[in-house]
Amino acid sequence: MIQITNEDNMELMARYEDGYFDLIITDPPYLFNKSPGKPYSERSQCNTKSSFSNSKLYSNDGFMMKKMASFGEIDLLKFLNETKRILNVYNAYYFCSEAQVPIYCNWANKNKLMFSILVWEKPLSIINKNRYSQNIEFIVRIYDYGTALVKTDKNKCYNRVKKYNSPTKKIHPTQKPVGIIKEILKVTKASRVLDPFMGSGSIAIACHDLGFDLTACELDTDYYNAALKRLTDHQKQLKLL
Repeated sequence: MIQITNEDNMELMARYEDGYFDLIITDPPYLFNKSPGKPYSERSQCNTKSSFSNSKLYSNDGFMMKKMASFGEIDLLKFLNETKRILNVYNAYYFCSEAQVPIYCNWANKNKLMFSILVWEKPLSIINKNRYSQNIEFIVRIYDYGTALVKTDKNKCYNRVKKYNSPTKKIHPTQKPVGIIKEILKVTKASRVLDPFMGSGSIAIACHDLGFDLTACELDTDYYNAALKRLTDHQKQLKLL
């Protein structure tokens, strides 16, 4: 069963009893701030020809810059503390930026949990002469010591490097490949999965295809509706096959 709501994730998680979920797979904000140290009103609007940089996600009038650009370390730690309450045995995968990796790992250490770092390798699309360009994103798995991965015939599922092209025809600028989510699901015994930052709905599609129960939410109404339509269209397409 796939249950999707349009609401704040902290409100959603607060409704569930301790230890209700088995697994979290999610893609929280990357602590993005176009003008670090400045309030929202003083941030400069992007002025490049890049369709990605000029997308709705990074518009000063858009949801990300108005609501999520202020999602900082304090908010992330508050979120992580609540996930510890609602997971039966801690097992979670967080898509994150390079700058966030130490936050997740330090939190895991403080809570006596294990962690491992996976990498999504994707084709290089933007060259930046000031730094090494990003052709990778990180996925931090945080888990209890006794949480083992299940056996599978597909050995690639255990590889820390996940090589996938970026999705085409995106409905969300940070949309993740469904294939990566399926690889994660194939090595877990989870029954109840939680995605508190649904975004484009990639995790919902993966859970639907593999038969996992999913509870998910998205705060932005436009992305919520787009993800819901994406899932519905996908379900209809499968019925025609």
